[in-house]
Amino acid sequence: MAQARRALPHPAARAVHLVGQAHRPKDQYEALLHAAEIIASTLTLTSAALVRAELESPVTGPGLPRDKAERQLSTLRNAYLKTGPTFGTWTNWLGALNELLSSSPALMPGLLDSLLPSEGDGGLHAHLLALKNERNQASHGSKPRIQEEAALRIEESADHFNRLLSGSRCLGDMPWLLTLSSAYRSRDHTFEVTANRVMGNNPDFERSTHVFSAPTADRTMYVLTPRGPVSLSPFVASRFCHRCLQYEVCHTCRLDKETEEVLLKSFASGHEIRDGELAEEVRALPEGRKGK
Repeated sequence: MAQARRALPHPAARAVHLVGQAHRPKDQYEALLHAAEIIASTLTLTSAALVRAELESPVTGPGLPRDKAERQLSTLRNAYLKTGPTFGTWTNWLGALNELLSSSPALMPGLLDSLLPSEGDGGLHAHLLALKNERNQASHGSKPRIQEEAALRIEESADHFNRLLSGSRCLGDMPWLLTLSSAYRSRDHTFEVTANRVMGNNPDFERSTHVFSAPTADRTMYVLTPRGPVSLSPFVASRFCHRCLQYEVCHTCRLDKETEEVLLKSFASGHEIRDGELAEEVRALPEGRKGK
């Protein structure tokens, strides 16, 4: 957990930190299940951005099955056009992702090993399923009634949670960045980008400078891969919350069809923030195909 608090993208690292901060078993139980969902969403949204970028590149990566990748992305689009993604959405996405990564493991280095079952271990998806089922049980009227029961249910879920943390280590090698400015360098035709590293549980993000071969948009969330930055839009964004009076790291929740605005949800506070810029990007996600 200490490593996760330091190394994971901020939403996941903060959620893990809150597990350690909880004192009573009931609070620990709720914090653990909340952290599991946040980690699952962080894995899903990062991989979704990478899949989308690969599909939109001039040459699709070797072995990436386009039809399956489009169908995978369409599950998020469908969720955004309805009531929004859930813990089940994240779990199902990651369960289907191993087929894509088996064809193109370089897409998200390290994640495939965690997803594939091994002897005595059902893999990351199996552990997420157990945690998601526990969350559903609690959400449908079966929360622990007393502290002792909460402690027992934490003990039952602890191994699944620890395996989830272990399987998410790959996120530490692909940091989230919030770009602040970009300047063209004419001498070598590159771009010097100043960004905040949105990593670790400390909200005072470290400032960093990078040199990229292509420009980046200001105040936009990116994931930094070995091949360069990939935009996390429209899945993740940084927006000002008028209730918290500060910028929040948010994920897309759903599209309001009446106003054509995207409802963003703060990872930290859960507050919803309306945004008129991302609707076109959400609608542009693949619709998927009927059939296989």
